Amino acid sequence: MSNTPLPASTRRFMDEMVTLMEPWGWSRTIARIFAYLLVRERPATLDEIAADLGIAKSNASMATRELVDYGNAVRLRQPGTKQLLFDAPSAQTGPFARRSEMLIHMANLLEAQREGMGNAAVERLSRQAEFLRAMGEAIDTVIRTRGSLPPE
Repeated sequence: MSNTPLPASTRRFMDEMVTLMEPWGWSRTIARIFAYLLVRERPATLDEIAADLGIAKSNASMATRELVDYGNAVRLRQPGTKQLLFDAPSAQTGPFARRSEMLIHMANLLEAQREGMGNAAVERLSRQAEFLRAMGEAIDTVIRTRGSLPPE
C-alpha cells in the first residue's frame, strides 16, 4: 500500500478524466481508477488502488472488474500468489471499441425499422442510420490503424 499522497497534478488529471468520461456513462470511481492506472509506472493491487484513491476495496474491485470487462484495464496474476494486479491496457481503444459496436448496432436497428414507414420517417431513419454507421466505421478505422484491432 502507498502511504504517499498522490501528486496534485495526478489528482487534477483524475478529476478531469471524471468530467470527460461521465457523459460516456462511466461512474466517478471507474473514471478515477482508469486515469490512475494510466499514470502509474507499474500495475496496482486492489489495496493500492483503494488506499491511493481513498475508496473502499469493494468499490475498487467492482470498478476494476468493469474496466477489465470492457477492455479498459487488464487483470494480471502475481506468480505464486492469489493477488491480482491491474494495469492500463496496451491497446489504446479506451471506451471507443464498445461504442463503435453500439453505433453500428443502432444503425442496423434504424434501418430495420424503415419497413412500412412513411417517406418522412424513412428519410429520417436513413439519415440517422447513415450517420451512426459512419461514426462507428470511423472509430473502427482509427483503432485499426493504430494497431489495436486486427485488420479486416
